[in-house]
Amino acid sequence: MGQAYSDESYDGVIVPWDLDTCSDACLHCSTPFSRHERRHHCRSCGTLVCDRCSPYSAYLPQLGYPADIAQRVCRPCATKSIIVIDLEMDAAAACRQTPDDVYRVGEVLRAAAEFRPQFNPYLHDVVHAHFDIAFLRHADIVVDSLVTARDNVALQQAVQCARELLHLYRSIYETSGDGLEHDLERGIRKAEERIEAAREPRRRVRFDFVPSVQPAPVAVAVMSRVTAAARIYRPVSTSCPRRLVVHEGASSTVVY
Repeated sequence: MGQAYSDESYDGVIVPWDLDTCSDACLHCSTPFSRHERRHHCRSCGTLVCDRCSPYSAYLPQLGYPADIAQRVCRPCATKSIIVIDLEMDAAAACRQTPDDVYRVGEVLRAAAEFRPQFNPYLHDVVHAHFDIAFLRHADIVVDSLVTARDNVALQQAVQCARELLHLYRSIYETSGDGLEHDLERGIRKAEERIEAAREPRRRVRFDFVPSVQPAPVAVAVMSRVTAAARIYRPVSTSCPRRLVVHEGASSTVVY
């Protein structure tokens, strides 16, 4: 639906009027417009109405019209409750002020307008456009303040950590004195020696095969006696392995 703004003599009017070519009949009673049935515009909502549907008049300073001149309005706009009219007046007054000055009031008005279907839609758009800027500005301020607070906390923690490290260094230096440097050098040398020792190849150890099955107690006893006998008997020559010498104290006896 095309729209045209109201009289140019009224500066600051926020309600656009519907074009005469938008409709051939009244939007409320569907009476066709003719030479005898003229078109009229509701100054509050801007719709095309007939004379019978707009016999009312109202003062609309909240929409930009002069406060001392009554304007033609349609039946729905004329039957608005006083609560809605007062809310529109407060919203218009708030929009004429700096958004930052009436930020909280604007938020209340905008929330109240959401629950009032009769609230003028064009004034509703003006309120949103006016206070959205303030809302974004305040949101940026809140974010900046949070970031600043976080940075301040981090800075305080860093300063506290630096102080603790400085105190620890001073206490160590005062306790150790000149011996601290020598202790560090000695510790470094020991660490280097351990590293070099770890780099040397280790000796290979030969492991004999050990059966997984444990021998019987009798076999263990026999092996013990054989081992004991091997310690006191040894062959005299390799040509006769059965010739053994038995050592008993200081004397020796040859056994065949």
